[in-house]
Amino acid sequence: YTIKENSLSIGEGIAATKMACMGEGSKIEDSYFAALQRVAGYRFGQEGALVLTDKDGKDILQFTP
Repeated sequence: YTIKENSLSIGEGIAATKMACMGEGSKIEDSYFAALQRVAGYRFGQEGALVLTDKDGKDILQFTP
């Protein structure tokens, strides 16, 4: 990943194994990795949540502590 000011870029070199995810689990994993590829920024939301955003500032993923 690369961070510059409020910009965040996650590269394509994310390592993962497809061995354990089959069926619906595989679809969820594919969607998650596709969302990570769209990340262009980040912010901290309520109660310290990390919110990953796309190039338009739209929330993509949220991680709560």
